[in-house]
Amino acid sequence: MFGPNDEQQQVQTQQISVGGCLIDHGEGFYPGDEFRFELELPNGNRVPLTCRVVYCFEDSSVGAKFIDITKFEQDLVAKTISYRLELDGLPLPIDAFEKPPKFADAKVTLKVSTERERLEEKLEEVMTLDIEA
Repeated sequence: MFGPNDEQQQVQTQQISVGGCLIDHGEGFYPGDEFRFELELPNGNRVPLTCRVVYCFEDSSVGAKFIDITKFEQDLVAKTISYRLELDGLPLPIDAFEKPPKFADAKVTLKVSTERERLEEKLEEVMTLDIEA
């Protein structure tokens, strides 16, 4: 991240979405300030994003929104979020642009599968294959 004085700072992202992020190092920032945030992609490349501070929290966290973000950049952010969720064993697939289901809808069921369950399902699929001799 490049701060208000154009000095590069390493920050920890607490939350991120296609619309913005919450970072843990907000000293010297005020609402309305703009800065450059570089999101690291799974392949090691970085996507530079322009952010505007929306809120400064007392614990030096900063809530910022992405400004002038392209659809391509939004897709990269969404894919990076999905990648991290999968690494952490959280439910997938998630489409960041899809409207979430209403829990009142009886037809919607959410299945959370762990890495172990996914491996067991793959193993079961392999073990039940019909092998021709």
